[in-house]
Amino acid sequence: MVECCREAVLPRGENGQTRWIKQYLNGITWLPVTQVRGRDATMVDETAIEVLRRFYVAETAYLQSENKDFSLLAPTLHPECVVLHPSSLPYAGRWVGHHGVQAWLAKFGATWVTLAVTDPKFFSSGPDTVFVRCTVHAVARSNGNNVSWPMLQMITMKDGLIIEIEPFMWDTAATLSALHG
Repeated sequence: MVECCREAVLPRGENGQTRWIKQYLNGITWLPVTQVRGRDATMVDETAIEVLRRFYVAETAYLQSENKDFSLLAPTLHPECVVLHPSSLPYAGRWVGHHGVQAWLAKFGATWVTLAVTDPKFFSSGPDTVFVRCTVHAVARSNGNNVSWPMLQMITMKDGLIIEIEPFMWDTAATLSALHG
């Protein structure tokens, strides 16, 4: 089974990243929602899990693309979405709305050349909140270091879209050391 999201190189050319996303999504075998963990897996709307999976694929493609086409991510994000990151990171802050997420992605992309979320496991916490336990693999733009870390994200949904993303990284000090090492 192919798991969301493995690193891949985007094809060059017009709309290459869009074609890649469609090909990638069509080639993935997704776990059924019954394998989502939590008090009551039926409480999590299947749409929420699918939106999260599409977001992870689009985030990877966005970072690897040359023209940084936000339209890859926009369909997964609520217009009033909020992305939160701890103050210790180079892309720290509270990023609000599509414009805020684009600003966050600019800082995020200035930090990481590539990033892939692997082995996501979804945990229900009611009808609109999902916790995702995953491993992140990234390459630092500053020095080319490969960095991996476990992460837990709290994702809140509204109207079938991501309204808030709050990641909890395992060890931000180790990540910062790899960025500057």
